[in-house]
Amino acid sequence: MSRRSRFLLAAVGVFALGASVSACSDSGTSMHHVVKVDLTSINKALHKVGADDAKVYGFNDLTGAGTDSDGSKVDVEFLAFVDYNKGSGAFDGVLTFTFANGDTLGVRIVGGKAVAATDTTDATFASKLDVIDGTAGHQGSSGKGTFVGARKDALGGLVQATFDMNVVVAG
Repeated sequence: MSRRSRFLLAAVGVFALGASVSACSDSGTSMHHVVKVDLTSINKALHKVGADDAKVYGFNDLTGAGTDSDGSKVDVEFLAFVDYNKGSGAFDGVLTFTFANGDTLGVRIVGGKAVAATDTTDATFASKLDVIDGTAGHQGSSGKGTFVGARKDALGGLVQATFDMNVVVAG
């Protein structure tokens, strides 16, 4: 069996089992990150259009200092692009996780969906995640995960977020 085949089988096994941090023979290293963070909007360009300004689109730059599942600090930046009708709708974007040791991990939002109360507050968020790549100890990363979050305020308010990611670093 080729090295590539062994790597693909190991990666499939990691994702299927939701494995925690462990080595995957000579194919690479598997890491499981569960990052919890309160994200605050630091910049946004949101536009309201349509009847009663019900449709909102644009971007929101959110940041926060959170913790990983091992208790270590993780800085998170989330560049979100939204297309909402009455506070609910699609979002996508990219994330940068900067870990305590300086490693970064780039991640893409896939199929994001926001659901808000009729007054556009009390929103919940959910999406899948695809790892783009990383630096230093996360260089050569791939993987998948999920994002769930909640916001009590209007669009642009604090988002309580959890990012659960299985990452494989090619070895």
